[in-house]
Amino acid sequence: DAAHLVAPDDFRILGTLPPEAGAVTCGAIAQRVGTVDTLVSCSRDQCVRVWTVKDSLSVATKTFELDFSHKFSVVQTAVAAAPRRPTVVFAGGADGSVTQLNIDKERLLDFRRGELRAFTQ
Repeated sequence: DAAHLVAPDDFRILGTLPPEAGAVTCGAIAQRVGTVDTLVSCSRDQCVRVWTVKDSLSVATKTFELDFSHKFSVVQTAVAAAPRRPTVVFAGGADGSVTQLNIDKERLLDFRRGELRAFTQ
């Protein structure tokens, strides 16, 4: 399984987001062998959206309305997926915080708060 960063311009495949969502600020995709791809986008409305991509068609399957207002905005995101493991999203805030989500169980994971110096996969 491979994951890589996706530029906001690459999210044209997502089609139209709700008008209140604003522009996509960052995103990431996890490519799973033998299954559909999982794509994650963060928008200016501070929501994290999870997309299922199959045959070049994308469907928004889950939306997490997290309170990122105290973090100013999500500036980077990554998604990790592996067989028989939960799909985990990491969202890096402009204030240097990192939030972890288990998107299979739709819940926040415990995380350690610290200064975010670099956010790479």
